[in-house]
This record gives sequence, C-alpha cells and structure tokens, in this order.
Amino acid sequence: MDLAALFLNYETPDQEAMAPDDAVPDVSRPIRRVDRLGQEKASELVAAYIDGLSVSHLAAQYGVNITTVRNQLKAAEVETRPFRKLSPKQIGEVCQLRAGGTSLAELGRSFGVSTSTIKRVLVESGES
Repeated sequence: MDLAALFLNYETPDQEAMAPDDAVPDVSRPIRRVDRLGQEKASELVAAYIDGLSVSHLAAQYGVNITTVRNQLKAAEVETRPFRKLSPKQIGEVCQLRAGGTSLAELGRSFGVSTSTIKRVLVESGES
C-alpha cells in the first residue's frame, strides 16, 4: 500500500473510485417536533385569537414564533383573519377615543401601532 497516496487521498490506478453514495453515509432520521405549548396553553391561545388578539401579540405573550401560533390555529381548524394591525374591536375603541379627543400619537402608543396606522383606520372608518 502506498502510504503517501493514502495520506494525500490520492487514488492509485489499481483502486476503484468510490461511488458518491458510498462517500457519505446516510444519517437521516425523522424530524422531531417539539410541542412547547402543551394542550392547555394551545387551547387558551386559540380562544384568545377568537376573542380578537392578533397572531403577533399571541406569539409574544406565549413566547413562541408566529409560525407556531398559525400552526396551532390551523390544527384547531380556526379560520384566520386577514392580516391587520388592529382587530375590529380595537378599531371601534380607537374611533371612540379619538372622538373623545385623544391624540393620534397617544392612540398609537396605547395600541402599539404607528400614528399613520391610526390615521388610516380612522379614514377607513369614516371618522377622520
């Protein structure tokens, strides 16, 4: 055996080339999914979403990724709302508070959105 050829990973003419499948062993294994929420918290999450909380708010509240929240809602066969920063309930609150004299900046801070979002919501609601 030629030790220099072995050391340099050199193929001598009397050696057969290794097939690509032989070069890397198959180490695939099933992907393990981790359920970080548990059944009780997942049910709470779904109920909170139905009550009007947003996906991003729930993700922050439960300390999980937004995708995890969406997957839980899909598993519970909940029809998701179109993407909005504010729920219909919150939009109603914004309109009431604005009519009471609350500034756009104050509304934005209290609802966690920008003043332009507040203004857009008011215009869409006819409350501008």
